[in-house]
Amino acid sequence: MVLRRFFLNTLILFKMQVALYRFLGFFTAIVAVLVPLGTLFLILFTSGSTSEEHAYLLLAGNIVVSLVNTCITSLGQYIGNMKEARGFEFYATLPVSKLSLVLALMCSNIMLSLPGFIAVGILGWLILGIQISIGPGFFLAVILTAATMASIGTMIGVTSKTGQQANHISLVAMFVFIFLAPVYYQIESLPLVLQWWGRIQPVTYGANAIRAALAGLPVSVYLGDLIILLALATVSLTIVTKGIKWREG
Repeated sequence: MVLRRFFLNTLILFKMQVALYRFLGFFTAIVAVLVPLGTLFLILFTSGSTSEEHAYLLLAGNIVVSLVNTCITSLGQYIGNMKEARGFEFYATLPVSKLSLVLALMCSNIMLSLPGFIAVGILGWLILGIQISIGPGFFLAVILTAATMASIGTMIGVTSKTGQQANHISLVAMFVFIFLAPVYYQIESLPLVLQWWGRIQPVTYGANAIRAALAGLPVSVYLGDLIILLALATVSLTIVTKGIKWREG
């Protein structure tokens, strides 16, 4: 009964977020498409032809970039502005848990990332000429990566003093998680210091798992990445839900 009520509350909150995104979700979805595709075209134009292995790197990297864009940058800014407007006080009046709210926000941001996934998949099929596999392993890798990213974005929002501060921090986080991590290339190609840094970043394991899933490799190949993502998502969701305050002051 308690579990059923939890899922029902989460679903209601998710529908509320989707309704709110009618006003700004279109622009977020457009950015979720343009940023990864723009980066991908830049890499293709400057590097020329790509091998099959490099093509999978690019596709997985673009999916991760789309998740970072929506689940860290956009979500961090959204929650920072909501906190400044004392929006959490509204949810304090509802019989819902903090975890339900975080999961609803996470799921709604994954939904905003879908146009980017579709665009990247079509591009991989038409331009890069590779076969992609969309199965349970792929969706599991995306969900676990998104959960970790959403926790980071939520933490940025709830710990920022103002909405403007959340905007700045989320942009810095986007740079760190995209350009200082092995998203578009193998971790072995980085300098040793950045290899150490990359191994503690969740996007590294998310990119590895998504890349292997797209290539149609068995789940056993990237099971270790999925386990690490699950552990990171569990810990980060626990921390962020405890950090949310329904009322400030």
